[in-house]
Amino acid sequence: MPLRYTKRWGFTLVEILIVLGILALLTAILLPVFSRARNSVRTSTCASNLRQIGAAFRLYVDDHKGFHPVMIVTPNCGWAEQIYPYTRSTTVFRCPSFAYGDFRPGCPASESTDDPEFPFHDWDGSYDLNTFSSLTGRFNEMRLRAPSETILFCDGKGGRAIFSNPYGGTFINGVPQNPRDFTDLGNRHNYGANVAFADGHVKWKTFDALLDIKQWQPR
Repeated sequence: MPLRYTKRWGFTLVEILIVLGILALLTAILLPVFSRARNSVRTSTCASNLRQIGAAFRLYVDDHKGFHPVMIVTPNCGWAEQIYPYTRSTTVFRCPSFAYGDFRPGCPASESTDDPEFPFHDWDGSYDLNTFSSLTGRFNEMRLRAPSETILFCDGKGGRAIFSNPYGGTFINGVPQNPRDFTDLGNRHNYGANVAFADGHVKWKTFDALLDIKQWQPR
């Protein structure tokens, strides 16, 4: 009886290598696209947060005869705690691109982390208040002559504030700084930051565009 041979179909090593090479090429092309899309969504979410915080800030100011909140109430309580009752949301204070940007109401104590860049998690949120009122403790918005040109909030690093001394000169955490030493400014969105102006509008700006001192000072 004659033997029957069954032809087996399969892939050669060369064909497998070609397929793997094509997959690697597609991955290299698509990963940056997906990364940009993800970053774009995060930037939009962050901008939306700032708009909501700005609206809550407006309600606070209306309830307090035009006065802005003070930056620090107690060592564990800052401006975000004063705005929180007008949002009733903790998520609006967190930028999705900042790992240590969570906000917890009730003024909890700081917690240590294993990150040398952020040794303490202060639970103050992701955004900084441009607290040009910090030296006097109270600032009335009637003193703002150009609210559409004055930054009120910005991407920050955990609730610390970027100070703008009304007597001239920019300060960060009370220390005089060159504009290029804005160590608390969070340029995490494509080498730029979302900023909210005193009139309520939000805009993305490059880091270099944020070096203009005038927009940080009340005028």
